Amino acid sequence: MRHRRHRWGAVLGTAALTVCAAAAPAHADSSVRDGEIRWSDATQFDDAREWAADVWYDSESGLDRVRIGAAPALVDPDLEWRDESRPDVAWVGLWRGGPGPDSVIMNTALLGDGKPFGTRGWRRMTAAHELGHALGIGHLGAGSLMAARMRVDIGGGRPTRTDRAAYHRLWG
Repeated sequence: MRHRRHRWGAVLGTAALTVCAAAAPAHADSSVRDGEIRWSDATQFDDAREWAADVWYDSESGLDRVRIGAAPALVDPDLEWRDESRPDVAWVGLWRGGPGPDSVIMNTALLGDGKPFGTRGWRRMTAAHELGHALGIGHLGAGSLMAARMRVDIGGGRPTRTDRAAYHRLWG
């Protein structure tokens, strides 16, 4: 069963990525259905989306309880990746739960080539952070991928020990 009550968004702060959302208990929100997240794709940031799926579904790190992959033809996706150009907002990425498929939105106004956060590292970190929310993980402490304020140089856009522990609390 999927629950949807909050929006999570990666928001820019000074010299760090800030993620804004009301604190929510982990697992209260997720895009997981029947032990998997099946996504559809309409983003120009395929490298970032693929990175996020790879780092959150990694048997070497013990992150293999929730399968993550593309939705097969004729199967409704659990999660849609898409782009929006939103120069009017401060978030670079946003996970949004709702009726129908949930969404990860990548803000091209900030993540596009030549834009303030238009590097491979920021794109990958943003996608991995938002997919963490899709897995039901809320904000964690400083220095983690799922921190409310992140820096691109922490963890290399991969789940840290803290992130992995939160994953295992939810999914075993």
